[in-house]
Amino acid sequence: MKKLLLTVCFLSFCALSYAQTEHLMFKGLPIDGSKQEFVKELQRQGYVYVDDDKLSGTFIGRDSYVFIYDTPITNTVWQVGVILLQKVCLK
Repeated sequence: MKKLLLTVCFLSFCALSYAQTEHLMFKGLPIDGSKQEFVKELQRQGYVYVDDDKLSGTFIGRDSYVFIYDTPITNTVWQVGVILLQKVCLK
């Protein structure tokens, strides 16, 4: 029983330690650097700076706004949000 428990713990530890090495990505950019660098990279990809946390551009072929959230003290990006704009057709 001890061997089985140790084996399960060891395999769980290996799986969890491997999972911690992967970072989330947005359009090929890792979500873990400074906000200024992240905004510059998105601007190189064609996004336009709107205000402090918002850029506009095309995401999955649709016009959208991209919101970038950072930590107040370290200024590290921790979340990216996208709002897809809907085209309204009036007949």
